[in-house]
Amino acid sequence: MGHVVARRGITKGGCLIFVLVVSAIAYVGVHAGEVYFRYYKFKGAMEEELRYRSLLPDDRIKANLMAIADSLKLPADAGVVTVTRKDGQITVESQYADTIALPYFKKEVRFAPKVTGG
Repeated sequence: MGHVVARRGITKGGCLIFVLVVSAIAYVGVHAGEVYFRYYKFKGAMEEELRYRSLLPDDRIKANLMAIADSLKLPADAGVVTVTRKDGQITVESQYADTIALPYFKKEVRFAPKVTGG
């Protein structure tokens, strides 16, 4: 018959390390994902603004997008929107930087959402 070798704590320690690694990845993913999620929400709002409100005056489009940027808690620069009309096309764009903040680590990410429609 085979003999049993006692491995005290190896399984528990391995499981603990696995849980810590997964938790760290989830923590980073949530914070980084939040920044990118807000960017995609804002860009989607820009697309919607062009699709349904492109006949509004430029100032009204800018005001609508500024309010949306504020409600998404984007940096103030995101609300500074440029509206350009040329040859029946309308372009809406913005530029801003957002920060992924983690303990002992900060990364600034630059975004330049731009949408063109007719």
